[in-house]
Amino acid sequence: MQMQIDKKWLIALVNEVKNEINPEEAIQDEENKNDRNKNGVGTNQFRSLAALCSNAENYDEIKLLVQYKTAKIKKIESWKIEKNGKRFGDVIIEKSEKIKKEYKEDTVVLEAIRLFFGYLNQSARVWRNEILQIMAGKIRRKITIRMIQEKITKIIIDNPKERRNFVNVI
Repeated sequence: MQMQIDKKWLIALVNEVKNEINPEEAIQDEENKNDRNKNGVGTNQFRSLAALCSNAENYDEIKLLVQYKTAKIKKIESWKIEKNGKRFGDVIIEKSEKIKKEYKEDTVVLEAIRLFFGYLNQSARVWRNEILQIMAGKIRRKITIRMIQEKITKIIIDNPKERRNFVNVI
């Protein structure tokens, strides 16, 4: 009888990843996914890792691949992005080790890690969307402030009498 995989626990592990990395840096923006000069792990890499779990014979194959991605020397080293002294790839290995410790049997471990990478893929897309919404709000505020500044400047230039009012306020 095959062991039941606790999917809620796997999702909790994914949420731990979010807290242990900086999603703004570690997860690649969809608009920049083809730009090799941009930092961030593309979410499709998680989907690829999930697919590899289906073909792997044991956990060590997946661990070695993540270690390779973390050690790989490239212009942009996404898997090496750090937060609090922990590299992104090391956080993923740490969570994978927890899964291995929990389930022990290779086939169950690989299925659990496959699910973990699938959830990580979905979550990373959500995280990027949240970040983009926050950034859009900041941009809107900057634009609004700039528009107000331009209107005040126009009033001051067009109406010299108003200049005194603004100078007195400031």
